[in-house]
Amino acid sequence: MLDHSTTLPHRARTRLAGAAGAITAAVAVWLVARYGADMHLRTPGFGSSQRPASLGPGFVAVVAVAASLLAWAALALVERAARRPRRAWIITGIAVMAVSLPAPLSGHGLTGTGRLALVCMHLAVGAVLIPVFALTAPRWRSADDDLARAGGDARSQPGGSQQIALPPPEVTGESPSNAMTYYSAAGNVHRLARAVAEGATHAGAQVRLRRVAELAPALQAWMRRRAARS
Repeated sequence: MLDHSTTLPHRARTRLAGAAGAITAAVAVWLVARYGADMHLRTPGFGSSQRPASLGPGFVAVVAVAASLLAWAALALVERAARRPRRAWIITGIAVMAVSLPAPLSGHGLTGTGRLALVCMHLAVGAVLIPVFALTAPRWRSADDDLARAGGDARSQPGGSQQIALPPPEVTGESPSNAMTYYSAAGNVHRLARAVAEGATHAGAQVRLRRVAELAPALQAWMRRRAARS
């Protein structure tokens, strides 16, 4: 037997579960309205040529499936374009749901309770798709994704890491001269700067260390006491 838990990525399984939940929520609202409130639901008519039609659970499920597929495609676009995909998806989903909300409120041939039932179906689908799909979207888009989409020279390495091909350094006859300016209150940064300078000097560079003077009187006094003890 094929194990779907290993063939489908976790993200795809979660989104499929969200789509199934949205379809179930829409059909559940229809069942409550039809058998709980004894309502005969209809689709609104638009214009003189289109009259209200009976609304069955099959049509509700088809509309929910279409909404789920559109939401999935929109999320894929958001993940490619937005720097913060999860936040952008939530904002986009709420905006689309608000913009499309007038659809069940427009048209003719419906009662007030019938329109309310359509609005509840509309909100039920959005209330499931937006948060569930948001859980599958990354909070931030990684820099590796940007390099891959830009067509850089990144190569995949074992473990999923990325290696960027850099141009070889320009070789000249003169040794490079560098000045390293740093600030160190407790001496840790000073030791790091000396280690970097020693490594650069070993590679043939000329390095000058320039330490920024301490301006805070309290730290100056503390440094003098420390120097005296040492």
